[in-house]
Amino acid sequence: FLELGAFAAFEMYSGDVDHESIKAIKDSVKIPVLASGNLFTPQKAKEMLDKTKCDGVMVARGALGNPWIFNQIKSYLADGTILPEPTLEERLAVLRRHIQYIEKYKLLATRVKVGFSRKVAFWYLKNFKYAAVLRAKVNSAQSFEDLFTLFDGIPKMAEFLAQ
Repeated sequence: FLELGAFAAFEMYSGDVDHESIKAIKDSVKIPVLASGNLFTPQKAKEMLDKTKCDGVMVARGALGNPWIFNQIKSYLADGTILPEPTLEERLAVLRRHIQYIEKYKLLATRVKVGFSRKVAFWYLKNFKYAAVLRAKVNSAQSFEDLFTLFDGIPKMAEFLAQ
């Protein structure tokens, strides 16, 4: 198969998706083609498929901190159902597991792994009320223990901030 990104190199992941170019390439080859670019919602995945006639899509940046996007796309393509966004508690559970994997398996010095883990936490802690406050707290974490303690306190912190 062939995977096609929808941006020119100079655009650096910005600008409009070039559906026509992807479709022209798809029409000119006899192998399966996957399209990628700005796939942050199920609706954008369907639009990509409809406009390019590709055999599938490949989600890249849209999956950062959002592993739910794959089931959301699958559901939307199957019958138009828009699945609900994960709750804060669901996000935190997956985030915690993600950070545990980084701590256990990433082959870097601990301080570098903690810094990378803060970046990963930013991906999960976005697009909801008071997310900026929570991300600022994550940015101050200096250890995995700090991160996990913070994650444990986020539901109560969010509840307090909502008052």
